[in-house]
Amino acid sequence: MTRTRVRGSLRFCINPGIAPKRKSNIVLGPVSWLRLGHLQRRSTGHGKRRGNPHPPPAPTATEDLASPQPVVTDYVGRAAELKVLSDLLGDVLARRQARVAVVTGEPGIGKTSLVAEIVAQAEKTNATVLSGEAFEAESGRPYGPWVEALRDIRAAAIGPGLSADLAPLLPHLEKHSNENHSRDRLYGGVVELLATLAHTAPPVVLVFEDMQWSDGATCELLHYVLRMSRHRPILVILTAREGELPDNDFTTRMLAALRRDGVLEEIPLGPLTEAETKALVTGLPGDEANRVYRQSAGNPLFAIQLAHAATASVGTETSVAQAVRDRLTRLPPLAGDVLRWASAMGQTFSSDVLADAVSGDLEEFVAMLELLERHGLIQDTGDDGARY
Repeated sequence: MTRTRVRGSLRFCINPGIAPKRKSNIVLGPVSWLRLGHLQRRSTGHGKRRGNPHPPPAPTATEDLASPQPVVTDYVGRAAELKVLSDLLGDVLARRQARVAVVTGEPGIGKTSLVAEIVAQAEKTNATVLSGEAFEAESGRPYGPWVEALRDIRAAAIGPGLSADLAPLLPHLEKHSNENHSRDRLYGGVVELLATLAHTAPPVVLVFEDMQWSDGATCELLHYVLRMSRHRPILVILTAREGELPDNDFTTRMLAALRRDGVLEEIPLGPLTEAETKALVTGLPGDEANRVYRQSAGNPLFAIQLAHAATASVGTETSVAQAVRDRLTRLPPLAGDVLRWASAMGQTFSSDVLADAVSGDLEEFVAMLELLERHGLIQDTGDDGARY
């Protein structure tokens, strides 16, 4: 979505906002580090600059929670989303038709936990569950998630003829490692394998996580398998980070094709409610539970880490802090500048004031705003149709 009106027209908000503890001290939880852009300064190198070229330092983040030991509940909420997946699982088996579900949301929002719940349901029915994952550092590795998913299948269950076709995905079958394999032979072998599993132990539940980092070969093979398996009980469940998904052309093209074919169910995950967040982490006093919800903004991972930080000393490093830094380092330097200046302006800010403060030209500024909104780091407030 392109926005050309900038000066005097847009207002943004960073959620959750700054949680002041004292007049002279700003206290930020891990989500606030994420939302407010807790970035290390990097040189931008962008041609002409206007405004102040040096963004303000990020506010100091401290963990100032009380000492009671929290009790973390295994799973809360997501009843509606889990029902969608449960219905899909039943529909796949009853109608013997392949379906695809893609679960999207920001990091830590609970995509993996939701998938684990439906996988547990499937396993109770003796379904065949195959799971793989894409990795950012291995995004150029062909068929990475497929290798992960198929490696636990016993060679005896595959058979000698089919194992030769699947050798590129089953590197432990060394006796076939020197054979030449065509792509058509490999694709056909995967379709035949899944057809066999769908017949002997239906349904087949194929889970691929973090598809925002998937390679092109994985997406092409998955689309082919689904196209050739439309009348087989196969449920494919994908997860992806919503903000980073558009950066992967392979996955977005595959999802677009599945959407056109009418086999795709899209399940976006939003934050937990206040009641759900407090149910996730029990054992904290009311004020601390309120603070955990406010600072986590309903993100389950952040809520759990904040609750555990209640027994840690001030300033203790957490996995959330590292996750935040990892996420922010993927942003362009100018986007980091925008976030830093936004954090200095408070929970809400208007684009005209921010544009005067941030270095870079106007087109770059607008592009960075759009990027930050897509990654969920700023959000539309819905005021006057042009506020965030």
